[in-house]
Amino acid sequence: MNRLHQIESELRALDERRSELIRERERLLAVESLPTEPAPNAGAESSSLSPGDKIALFLSRFRCREDVYPRLWENP
Repeated sequence: MNRLHQIESELRALDERRSELIRERERLLAVESLPTEPAPNAGAESSSLSPGDKIALFLSRFRCREDVYPRLWENP
């Protein structure tokens, strides 16, 4: 009888876990079905920038070190 109670307990736990997963799945499906606005196109504005402005923008985004320069570049 002890094994029977253990099996029934495990089945109840599995049923509860299954219910939790079904609720989470439904929540995720509801979130995914929400309409999203497309991100604004930043590329359209960059064409009006001067080359110096583009370089400054790149350096500000990637935080390049201005005190380090390559000595020699060789293509392999």
